[in-house]
Amino acid sequence: MQLSQCAVFYSVAVAAIGIVFFVAVSTGVDFYDLTRDPFAGRAHDIPFYTSILSNAGIVAWCVTATAQWFAAFIVRRIDPGSREGAFLVASGFLTAGLMLDDLLMVHERLGHLVEAVVFGVYGLCAVAIVVRFRDIVLRGQWLLLGLALACFAMSIVLDSVVTAARLEVPYRVTLEDAFKMLGIAGWTYYFLAFSLRAVARRTVVEQAG
Repeated sequence: MQLSQCAVFYSVAVAAIGIVFFVAVSTGVDFYDLTRDPFAGRAHDIPFYTSILSNAGIVAWCVTATAQWFAAFIVRRIDPGSREGAFLVASGFLTAGLMLDDLLMVHERLGHLVEAVVFGVYGLCAVAIVVRFRDIVLRGQWLLLGLALACFAMSIVLDSVVTAARLEVPYRVTLEDAFKMLGIAGWTYYFLAFSLRAVARRTVVEQAG
């Protein structure tokens, strides 16, 4: 059984890498560009702490999305009609999107106008999720989530609005990044705690039954 599971897993993994390699060759992309570290060959010229907070933020996004979807899987398996499970799935997709944006520096590659539109889409998605599941949000640590969203909003204002308006704000970039990290920290803490409570409630009920 263990041997067959390993065979299936590594066959799928090898197939996935093979598909990526085929696509890279077909499009003229160097496969090494897809596998190497962004700082490869320059590690001695770049301080080890470069982008450490940005990388920590990406890790936090990843941990949060994983917790959201894992908790959703357990909750919906025990309670298929759970709105908490649906809330975790929806918010997990938003978290994963934000993680990919940071990882691939999507918004950094866009002009300020398009960047503002992208931020607007993220904001609308967050508002839509909160409104759709407001009963769940209001029963929990809504203040923590609200402050996280407010920090994200401040970071976006400093990044897009202030820059587009060409306003001089002392330490603008520092403040922008600080608000973003505070937002990520609040978002991560809120959803890790929410996921833990949602799973704990279902497993206790199932064991009691």
